[in-house]
Amino acid sequence: MRKLKLSFLLAISLVLSSLSGLASAESNKETEDNFPKLMQQADQLKDSGATDKEIDKFLKSQGVQVLSSNTITLDEKGNELSASSGEVSIMNIDAADRKVTTRVTKDSGRYYAWVQIDRMPTLPSNATFEDYPASYDVVSINWNPAYFNYVANGVTNANMWLADADFRDKGTILFNIYDNLDRGSTVSAYAKLSAKKAGSTTTAVKYTHTYDKTQKSSTYTGNASWSWGSPLGVGVSYAIATSEVEANWSKSATASVKVTLN
Repeated sequence: MRKLKLSFLLAISLVLSSLSGLASAESNKETEDNFPKLMQQADQLKDSGATDKEIDKFLKSQGVQVLSSNTITLDEKGNELSASSGEVSIMNIDAADRKVTTRVTKDSGRYYAWVQIDRMPTLPSNATFEDYPASYDVVSINWNPAYFNYVANGVTNANMWLADADFRDKGTILFNIYDNLDRGSTVSAYAKLSAKKAGSTTTAVKYTHTYDKTQKSSTYTGNASWSWGSPLGVGVSYAIATSEVEANWSKSATASVKVTLN
């Protein structure tokens, strides 16, 4: 009789343990599924004029660890205007400028390497970001494949979309983005990653802007052509092929991160 009671208690214990594990897994999945919504809220905050530090504070209030962030502001020729202090509002940039922010965050054990690109929300409704947009711009997210495994990717709105994930297992995915975003629109893209080993490493984003040299085009000419280069420490390089009527410039930003396995 005693053995029967012990067997019964053991069975109950195993069932409860199993249910606890399922509840924990479902909770983690629910939190992960909520991350894209938080990114959309971060975009909305930037559209409202929030600084990078204010956005970082919002993310932390939602339980997201902001491990690293870096912002560069570029003029229409690709020149960096100023180093990021996190205090400059997007309302201070010109309509032709690009502001590129890269972050590494951690949520529910997953790492997110993401890029946020914005334009001024105060432009007139009939204004454009660029008069001669040429091909769609290209943005890469790069990470060190020795430290991270690729899990998934995502974007926050239709102004940006996945272009190439052939080298995702080597640490790079590419996105296309409209030069002329919708009025007052910020857009973000991310790579969701899992840790392979502990240590310190770097992630990076590379933004390539294409433009029409003839200054005649007022519409997009389609996708730019790119070619893959040699593996890097934080992914794989790419280059945009320039046509007779188009030119391009590229700019990279990096963010350092300490990786843990929990």
